[in-house]
Order: sequence, then structure tokens, then C-alpha cells
Amino acid sequence: LGSDWVRPTVILALIGIIASSGTSIWVNWKKITADILLAEKKFNFDSELSKQKFEFEKAQIIHKRRFELAETLLVEACDFRELIAFVRFPGGYGGERKSDPNGDIGGRGNSSPKNAYYVPIERLEGEKKFTSAFLSKRYTAQAHFGDEALEAFKIFRKVTDEITSASQMLIIMADYIQPPDEKNRQKLEAIIWAGMADALGFEDKIQIGIDKGVAIIEKLCKEPLQWKGA
Repeated sequence: LGSDWVRPTVILALIGIIASSGTSIWVNWKKITADILLAEKKFNFDSELSKQKFEFEKAQIIHKRRFELAETLLVEACDFRELIAFVRFPGGYGGERKSDPNGDIGGRGNSSPKNAYYVPIERLEGEKKFTSAFLSKRYTAQAHFGDEALEAFKIFRKVTDEITSASQMLIIMADYIQPPDEKNRQKLEAIIWAGMADALGFEDKIQIGIDKGVAIIEKLCKEPLQWKGA
């Protein structure tokens, strides 16, 4: 009888232990699973936060760079416009014909038309460092502001090239034995001297070009210069 009573008791005890262990394992499993899910959520949250922070900082750097570039381009475009106005100013050019290999031949002095034609070249040459540095920004401007920015720089380059070319043509024509075609000479002088085109009834394409180029730069720089930062 005693033996018969002990066996069920032992069996029940074993079942209790097994049941208790199973419950403990299940609880631990649920806890581990919950911890894993929580860790995954935290990892995803941190990853997304880091990504957003990176994108924000990248945008700040880009906007700051665009702001600084826009500020520089606008200031230098206006300086370039003033430089061309100085280059084309038809007076006050004493001692500005160093490019003339013949110098003051025959006592003509600076009053000689040929000597005067050297002046725009000299003035451009005197500001060559600024002009080169400004025009070298054309591809940087294009990268940030598009092809329209490059178009503005093409206009600026064309302006300097046309002034230089017109001056050189007038210098050559001044040595002609036969007087050059008067209308052609006037058109060339209208390129190198401000006000000449209006006086002769021509279109001042140099001034029109400069105004168009600066207007493009002003338009492209307007939005970046309104940036206030973070």
C-alpha cells in the first residue's frame, strides 16, 4: 500500500516540475523575443535618425556653399560691370599706352587716335588678375546654378574679347595709307568707347551684353541669398 501511494505522488511532483519548467522557459522566451523586437526598433529608429541628421547636415553644407558662392558671384559680376565701364570710358587715359611698341612717335602724344586705341587694352590688362579669377568661376557657377549661369559667363567673356578685338582692329586701321571705311571705324569705336553708339545711332551691344549677363547672375543668386541657415 505504501509503495502504491508513493508512485502517484512522485509522478505528480515530476509533472509539476516539468510544468513549472515549461512555464519558466515560455516566460523567458517571451521576454527574450520582446527584448529582440525592442532592440530592432531602437536600431531602426537610431538608423533613421542618423540618416535624417546626415541629410540635414548635407543640405546645410550645400545651402551654405550656394549662399557664399552666390554672394561672391553677385559682387564680382557688379565689379566686372564697373570695370567694363572704366575700360570704355573715353577720357582720362594719360600714360596708359604701354602696349604701343612705338610709343610717342612724331610728337603725337596721347592725343593720337592710334594711341587712344591702346587704352582699352591697357585697362583690361591692368585688371587681368581679377578678370581671370572671376571668369574661372564659370563651371562652379554652372554646377550650382545650371547652364544659365554658364551663359552669363560666355557673355562676359565675349564682351572682353570684342573690346580687345575692336581695339586691335582700330590700331591696325590707323596705319592705313588710305583712310578706312568711316562707318566701319565708327562701329568699332562704338564697341570700345561708352556713349559712342548712342551718339552715332548704333545699338550699344557691349552695354546690352553686360546688363544681360549681370541680370542673369542677379536672378540666379536671389534665392540662395535669401537662405537664413538652420
